[in-house]
Amino acid sequence: MDFYLTQKLRKRFIKTEKVMGQSIEDAQLIEKTETKTDPFYHWHGTLSEIGHDELFIFTHNTTGMTLTFLNLVEDELIEFIDLFEEGLTQLLSRFGFPEHAINQYTQSIAGHRLTKATDMKKIGKKSIVHATLGRFTHLIDEHGLANIRELRRFVRTRGAEHNLPSMKIINSVLRSHTGLIRLYFDAVYQERKYGRGDFDKETGELK
Repeated sequence: MDFYLTQKLRKRFIKTEKVMGQSIEDAQLIEKTETKTDPFYHWHGTLSEIGHDELFIFTHNTTGMTLTFLNLVEDELIEFIDLFEEGLTQLLSRFGFPEHAINQYTQSIAGHRLTKATDMKKIGKKSIVHATLGRFTHLIDEHGLANIRELRRFVRTRGAEHNLPSMKIINSVLRSHTGLIRLYFDAVYQERKYGRGDFDKETGELK
């Protein structure tokens, strides 16, 4: 499997190898791959920051399927391949793929390479989604939105005010980053349940 990384993310893997004094397990961290592989096994990776959180975002080159990892430390980055395959297996299972199909995909991979991304056009397409994700998490936190219905209602009534993109982009963000957005929803819900009362029960916004 080939992971085409932005410069920022690639530098993080290089730093991890230096700090840990060992190579990334089961992978080659290289400048450029000379191996011609099936694009079906290509992923693009980038490192984004939202507030104090770091998002390690990997998008499948063909389908647009996205895996996001939150605040990975060196111990986890060294074992990134195992972490990625575990997350991918869980995601494909949730999408309804049978176990034998998942195993066929993961077991037919001829090695793993972490290399420098050169196709900036593809990375650029994903930047819209990443920017929208950052805007969403900010809105959820800032306006105290506790679930998807409140978020959609907010987008419908005040989306133009916040210059939100088309529903196509919005739905792409929601599908690709359900787990992260759920964490923000849960934080708002916990505040409501155990500590806050300054919100409008009809709209879900903070007063």
